[in-house]
Amino acid sequence: MDSKNLSKPAKEPTTKLSEILNGRLNFQGIPLEILIEPSPFGFGRVLLQNKNLLVKTPATVPAAEKSDFCRNQITGWLKAQARSVFNAEVHAMSDKYGFKVNNIAIKDTRSRWGSCSVKTNLNFNWRLIMTPPEVLRYVVIHETAHLEEMNHSERFWALVEKRCPDYQIQRNWLKNHGLAILQWELKI
Repeated sequence: MDSKNLSKPAKEPTTKLSEILNGRLNFQGIPLEILIEPSPFGFGRVLLQNKNLLVKTPATVPAAEKSDFCRNQITGWLKAQARSVFNAEVHAMSDKYGFKVNNIAIKDTRSRWGSCSVKTNLNFNWRLIMTPPEVLRYVVIHETAHLEEMNHSERFWALVEKRCPDYQIQRNWLKNHGLAILQWELKI
């Protein structure tokens, strides 16, 4: 993703029709401002530019449907980013620790961050893409540790700590901020 570099100076919106939405969202722990701009093409697009999430909307979208269109575009983009990050994290850990995974699924749950089945299927909540990367990584470590220990025994937590020595910090972050992320809805 070329536009992922958040250290570049912010660009001015390319058109006077740009509008700032009453809301922000976090992406990998970084607050982003949402900007809407018309698209010269007949399709929508979401781009990460510096600390802005730019939503390009085609002129064919009626004004009354613009909010729903943007909400769907942003949510779809976040889910796609989550899928990419989770796949990369799980595969990197699989290579490092030698476990096999049957399937990785991205879910929209309001009560859990992830799960692991006896069939070696891993499920992750897409909303974790809003947390800092080390928090997301802790959840991946937690769920992949279940591939070896399908419980929350002392051996399980020792395995988690071995792979993530500061797991308590990440776990506490989720306890302190997780409810807001689980309940988050984009309001446009």
